[in-house]
Amino acid sequence: MNMYQYPDDESYHNECFSDIRDVKSDFSKRQFFNCVFRHCRFERSNFSSCNFINCQFTRCELYRVDVQHTGFRNAIFDECAIVGVEFSKCNASLLSFAFSRCVLDYSSFAGTRIATTRFDKCTLRNVDFAGVDLTGSSFENCDLSAARFENTILDEADFESAFNFTIDPRLNRIKNTSFSRQNITGLLDRFEIKIREPQSYCEQILDTLMLPCF
Repeated sequence: MNMYQYPDDESYHNECFSDIRDVKSDFSKRQFFNCVFRHCRFERSNFSSCNFINCQFTRCELYRVDVQHTGFRNAIFDECAIVGVEFSKCNASLLSFAFSRCVLDYSSFAGTRIATTRFDKCTLRNVDFAGVDLTGSSFENCDLSAARFENTILDEADFESAFNFTIDPRLNRIKNTSFSRQNITGLLDRFEIKIREPQSYCEQILDTLMLPCF
């Protein structure tokens, strides 16, 4: 289906959009319900004030698209490249999604409430999670290199198989958060200490912080 032929404020129901290639077009104020996007590439396109309800994105590329005041409810992203997208500007009352095998580098979720969000096998390099409520969220096999966690709520979140993260326990809430023995050092990076005997030392740290150990 071709989105270009419809005016603003158009609603789409149960449509499939495939192989769209776009740079800087204005798709603002449109509503998408139960739609599927496949093999689409949007670069700096304007999706401000749109709503994506129960939509699925598969193998799409979203580069610095404008999502100001945009809502995502039950949106699923699979094998997508989502780079430099400021989800922090989205409609806070319509924000729930899941990401599988996605690249989300340099995107921002700062200040959002996205509890129980699932990130599965994603790269999240330089992603901003400052001030985010991630209660009960999971980061299965995710690369969190240089991701920012500050005043972030991570209670009951699952980092057991995540890697390359740095989380300062003094600046974030980590009650009942799950880590593994292999990655627990990600909680110690800010202290600039050397671990000579990782296994025994990490066990002591886990006991001190009262964190689940696997």
